[in-house]
Amino acid sequence: LVEREVLKSFAVSATYVRTAGRRLYRTEFYQSGIPNFSQLRLVRNLDWSDYHALQVQYRRRLSGGLQALAHYTLSKATDTSSSDTLMYLPASLSSPAQNLGPSDFDRRHSFSLAATLQIPSPAAAWARVLLGDSSVDAVYRAMSAAPVDVTSPGGPTINLLSLRPDVVPGVPLVIEDAAAPGGRRFNRAAFIPRTDTHGSLERNALRGFPFTQLDLSVRRHVAIGK
Repeated sequence: LVEREVLKSFAVSATYVRTAGRRLYRTEFYQSGIPNFSQLRLVRNLDWSDYHALQVQYRRRLSGGLQALAHYTLSKATDTSSSDTLMYLPASLSSPAQNLGPSDFDRRHSFSLAATLQIPSPAAAWARVLLGDSSVDAVYRAMSAAPVDVTSPGGPTINLLSLRPDVVPGVPLVIEDAAAPGGRRFNRAAFIPRTDTHGSLERNALRGFPFTQLDLSVRRHVAIGK
């Protein structure tokens, strides 16, 4: 953590964060050869995860009628599974390393801002009745797109699992489509379903849409007295 007060009214800090998870739970799915049992689930400590992040924060104390807190994170989260409740192929058919990719919650860029601006009191008496002791609050949040894992149902022997398809070389994975929400969509022609094991498409290889949200409010302090 490095922090520096630039002026009396605001300060900037930067933090590097790294976490690592090892020997995480992984549930493997097996077709059972035992009478009265259609399937077996084996929990093993085979998964792992890594997270790296640079976090930058800006803090401005109330000065000149404005206070603000801004936070930006540049991060990378990777793992072989983002949930210990999912089922996977046995390691003999698909090693955990084949699932190594962006975490389900990976957001490469994340920015948030919370600010309060005090509205200057108007000179006119009638205007002070409406706007006196008022302020505007704003909360803004923006994040880059989350990963999307493209899968299809497995074959008859592994119909409870979803498998990633093979990628058709030279065919774009995402295409423009004015009729689709956001103006683009995944290209079905770029994938060939697999029914036995995972194909060449990497886990969480595609991305959805970024997210932004702005909340605004206007408030006024009203003194209640005799």
